Amino acid sequence: FLVSHRLDSWLTHERILIMEKLLGILLAALAVQLILNGLAELGIITLSGGH
Repeated sequence: FLVSHRLDSWLTHERILIMEKLLGILLAALAVQLILNGLAELGIITLSGGH
């Protein structure tokens, strides 16, 4: 609560929309990774190390 006035002035409508899109992409990537991990545990697919 102590920095809320600074945060409020920094978070413009455009910045909120950009953050919303970035967090949406991050959430989608996490969902895909969890699905792939689940399919790998079931033996349906094989995941490589990726390195």
